[in-house]
Amino acid sequence: MYGHFSGKPLLVAAIIDGLRWPLDVGEDLADYPSHPRPLRQLHVQLSAQMARCQQTPPQWQAVMLVLRESGYAAWPKASSDHALHLQENAVARLGDVMRLARQRHQLRLDIEPDAAARCLHAVGIGILLGHAGKRVRGMRIDIPQCLRLFFEGIENTAEGPSDTPERHSRLALDGARHRAPRA
Repeated sequence: MYGHFSGKPLLVAAIIDGLRWPLDVGEDLADYPSHPRPLRQLHVQLSAQMARCQQTPPQWQAVMLVLRESGYAAWPKASSDHALHLQENAVARLGDVMRLARQRHQLRLDIEPDAAARCLHAVGIGILLGHAGKRVRGMRIDIPQCLRLFFEGIENTAEGPSDTPERHSRLALDGARHRAPRA
């Protein structure tokens, strides 16, 4: 039933060992510091990676296995740990990109980079799972559009020095002074 594998646990281990997590920027992280708009570069890269994953049956099946059955008791512990490690690495690298975007004033000031990274990873998982459900019914989800909506929500759209942390602090202080009761 499992080909040349002696059982499901060994089959799962072989599948998970070859997995490339579609939400991980991986080695491409080194390209982000030289890119003028890291959030836009991230949008393009994740859109392409997620589309490639869906168009590559072995990768798509491996990702669906991880998302639908992760932590299944019959999985070898090493496979469960590897799947978790892939996701943790992805979130850490997404956090690196978000911190770079923050340094360049491209991430909204009210959003913490690590929170944005965790949220993006969760959104990506939701898109993948949603696409899997739609695919069964012959439909598809527009991955770039879904990601664009996320990025529009976190991107700082104010230009130049008018949206620096110092300006936000001054505005907060000015607002507090205007709201303070007068004696």
